[in-house]
Amino acid sequence: MENISLSKYKKLYFNSKECIPGEHHFVAVYLLNKFNKIPDYLNPDGMKGSLSGDIGFKKENKSFSIEVKLGKKNSMSSISFTASQYEKWFVKSEDIPNYLIVLIKDSFFIIEFTTFVKKYQKEYQSEIIKFKNITGKKKNGPTINEDYILTCCNKSTERFDLDDEKGILKRFKELNMEIEKNE
Repeated sequence: MENISLSKYKKLYFNSKECIPGEHHFVAVYLLNKFNKIPDYLNPDGMKGSLSGDIGFKKENKSFSIEVKLGKKNSMSSISFTASQYEKWFVKSEDIPNYLIVLIKDSFFIIEFTTFVKKYQKEYQSEIIKFKNITGKKKNGPTINEDYILTCCNKSTERFDLDDEKGILKRFKELNMEIEKNE
């Protein structure tokens, strides 16, 4: 399979007048060939629930997982989590994936997810309380915008311009070493 750059991916699929692809498309076309080994778990293949997140590596009782989010289709500058993800990760702090990968309008992020959640919990306690008090079926958690994501990351090692393929590949090399160390 061709190993495409992030800027090429965005040019091919996000400048289309048709539909904008979802997270499963992004995982399959761009992300999978960035890993040194085939994941043991992919959310799109019907294995939902065996690990938190969209991509998972598992060996015996150790696991390493990654959640993937694309910017919301209307502006591409914010993300949201499903109600069950928000409840589990932000409200209860359970089964939090190791990393969060985000592609939004002009930026690509690879963020340590626990740090992201802890900062969110501290800053948005009122949103968490409001979410807990909603009765009935909830579809999504609150929207999280690009400005907030920027405050939660180390801009030199976790946030990348879309054309910084060299920096992105370097970060994936580090991520792969962390995955291998976890096995």
